[in-house]
Amino acid sequence: MAEDLVSRNAFHEAIRELGGADPTAIYDQLISAYAESSRAYHTLQHLEECLELLLLCPLNAEQRRLLELALCFHDAVYDAQAKDNEEQSAAWAEKPLSRLGLTVEAIAIICRLILVTKTHQAENELEAWMVDIDLAILGATPERYRQYELQIRQEYAWASDEVYATGRRALLQSFAGRDRLYQTAFFLKRFEERAGLNLAGSLGVELK
Repeated sequence: MAEDLVSRNAFHEAIRELGGADPTAIYDQLISAYAESSRAYHTLQHLEECLELLLLCPLNAEQRRLLELALCFHDAVYDAQAKDNEEQSAAWAEKPLSRLGLTVEAIAIICRLILVTKTHQAENELEAWMVDIDLAILGATPERYRQYELQIRQEYAWASDEVYATGRRALLQSFAGRDRLYQTAFFLKRFEERAGLNLAGSLGVELK
């Protein structure tokens, strides 16, 4: 949501089209949150990449706005040592969006989209788009994927190499073990093969 990608005016438009009022203060708070010094991957770079992909997805206007706001808030709270970042991010989104006048239904959808990034298990089409966008980094170019790995390790600098390697391997194996990583045809076609190669490289697995 950096100024050159999602401008203040664009953020206002997303809120307004869903029935809300002036969100200037919220926008500024989100920019500050994603720029926290403790972050290395969950930054404006990650958010920019997500929103760039959103622009390419074949969605209707309402779906796009809901996903745009959910993405803007999905890492609003991030602490690598916490277990409830998604819940806290959803709670942060709910209060100001309610004050701005978005409908209860829209807020509930946005909060659910944020929460689904915890498990990355979608239960409907809109959630599938959210999950696929968030996991697109796994299908990035080898150079970007390597940078991503280094950024994640930086965020977990407090963990020993052994502890980090064990936890990280378990997470990546959970992704690699899925029948398919991406649920939408759009992401399946564009990222599935590369994601498989990236995960295999991280796990030291030789593809058959």
